[in-house]
Amino acid sequence: GLRVNGTRAIRARYPNGNPETYPCGFCSHTFAESWLAPVCASTPTIEYYPAEPLRNDTANNLFQRYQLGVGGCCDVFTPNAGYWCGSH
Repeated sequence: GLRVNGTRAIRARYPNGNPETYPCGFCSHTFAESWLAPVCASTPTIEYYPAEPLRNDTANNLFQRYQLGVGGCCDVFTPNAGYWCGSH
């Protein structure tokens, strides 16, 4: 398989699992009692909703319009913009 610096590269997945460490590959022995609250602005700094492109052939009229959020919780990423950065 793919190796990085001599170590097997594991695909990103949830929950984290290393098939070389855990025999089931996906098992995790971490039991969280609760989620941590986000430490960022819950709303993006700027949101864009352009009129085009428009997809009017989607099931249940979902995801018809492009939208882009900038900032907020995405400020920790480069670039700090994307679909999941928006408030939806």
